[in-house]
Amino acid sequence: MLTGFAVTGRNGDYPGLGWIVVTRQDAAVAFADATRLALTILGIGLLALPVTFLGAYWFARKIARPLVTLTRAAAQIGRDPDATNLPHQRGSLEVMQLSGSLRALLRRLGSVEAQFVRTAEQYQQDMEQLRQLADTDPLTGLLNRRSFLTVADAALNGSRTSDGLGILMADIDHFKSVNDVYGHPAGDAVIRSVAASIGATLRQHDRVARFGGEEFVVLLLNVDRAGMMALAERMRSAIGSSRVLFEGREIAVTVSFGAALAQPGDRDVDEVIERADFALYSAKNSGRNCVAVADRKANPRAA
Repeated sequence: MLTGFAVTGRNGDYPGLGWIVVTRQDAAVAFADATRLALTILGIGLLALPVTFLGAYWFARKIARPLVTLTRAAAQIGRDPDATNLPHQRGSLEVMQLSGSLRALLRRLGSVEAQFVRTAEQYQQDMEQLRQLADTDPLTGLLNRRSFLTVADAALNGSRTSDGLGILMADIDHFKSVNDVYGHPAGDAVIRSVAASIGATLRQHDRVARFGGEEFVVLLLNVDRAGMMALAERMRSAIGSSRVLFEGREIAVTVSFGAALAQPGDRDVDEVIERADFALYSAKNSGRNCVAVADRKANPRAA
């Protein structure tokens, strides 16, 4: 039971009666509206609870789980270079659209990566071709002077001792006459033929280069005087016994050789080449088509 009272007061010009009004009412009746409101709210909450659970389940199944799967798949792609695609995802329209967009992006990235790989491979091929062009003689395909000196200096400096390294200088005899009589294209054919003959007689670890004009240089490794002479003589004989065919005509070719072995005091391969060149000069003065060996550092031209 609830009891309440109120005192009447004046209102404007009305002085009031000064009464005390007392009222009593049953609590259930007094709080009936509030109770109904509370029960209504509780009922709505109870009804909303399964809806909330269903909504959470739908969100987890349609959105959260697919997003977690996509995230894990993307992380796997970042870790594993062999993983290149995302799995198909079912879920809400937005998740499926996101999955499709990511898959399209990965396909595009894969295409870009493949193009990048092809470009990189082509770049490597182009660089290799440029390196070959920079290191080789375009007429014969042999090493050029610059690349030969690099290889020869490395061989000289890389050995514990300079013994066993030899240089052959070779010069085509009467080459100017070949150009004068048969023309420069015939001279080019002679140079190519001599280059092929020298290359065919080389050992696997030896190197040959066109040093300039009609002159060639050969690097011999692990060789002594007798072996160097034998190799030079084999080259000279092979060239002299061959004939260069040019436009139906045969051109006889001979080559003079100068040979020199590296010595312990040599600072670089240029000193060995210089001695071989001096020996070549001696071979030319001895009638050509022969092999001469330089045994000392003395310049035979000064003799």
